[in-house]
Amino acid sequence: VGQTLTDADGKFHIVVNGGGTLTVTYSRNGYFSIQRKIATTVLDYFTVQNVVMLRPDAKVTQVTMGSSQIQTVVGSTVSDSSGSRTSVLVLPAGTTASLQMPDGSTKQVSTLSLRTTEYTVGDQGRLRMPADLPATTSYTYAQDISSDEAIAAGATHVLFSQPIPNYVDNFLNFPAGSAVPYGSYDYQLGAWKAEKDGVVLKVLDVQNGQAVIDMDGSGSPASAAKLAQINMTGDELSKIASLYSVGKSFWRVQVS
Repeated sequence: VGQTLTDADGKFHIVVNGGGTLTVTYSRNGYFSIQRKIATTVLDYFTVQNVVMLRPDAKVTQVTMGSSQIQTVVGSTVSDSSGSRTSVLVLPAGTTASLQMPDGSTKQVSTLSLRTTEYTVGDQGRLRMPADLPATTSYTYAQDISSDEAIAAGATHVLFSQPIPNYVDNFLNFPAGSAVPYGSYDYQLGAWKAEKDGVVLKVLDVQNGQAVIDMDGSGSPASAAKLAQINMTGDELSKIASLYSVGKSFWRVQVS
């Protein structure tokens, strides 16, 4: 808890009890919040780095929870010197969702207006990051998967009833079968949380309307048992066939 002051140059000063590491939160209506940590001592002052705040992507898709059909949310395609990529969410049939509120209670929702917004675009990507990365994590790719309903309600999380596959074009050309390290940021804890790794997949062929997938880099089709290990169903293979051409590779993680 502290007092905010503004000097003649328009700089903000926050007077707080010094000592230890503090988390500074940048927030503004219509933008995603950003957090930065700063180590402090008493009777001294410290400068917190500049940041670039990001608005949610303009492209929004409304999905019906509990639908008997598989549904997709396709974000805007972004491009920079690293290449072009698009984030895709695939909601399996029967998926439901609830909003988790700050007090821990949950509220079921019948529809969600979903957006995928990438932070890591261009030269200012690092300044847009929601938080500093752990020392052992490389700067690669980060996005915000947001719901208009959750933001309007002041919810802390959207909780899906089952894992939601999330694809991103393999714009960095990692080999098929490579692990995709995956983590999420918790604003309440002010910390990154490790999630289950994803994998780089490649479309080898399309047979009977379903994609034939290489998931280990061998160039051979993944067995039904291997696909089951990552919860990949026939419906999802059909959806992949409609999204990606033969020879295309992409990252796949499962979002909770």
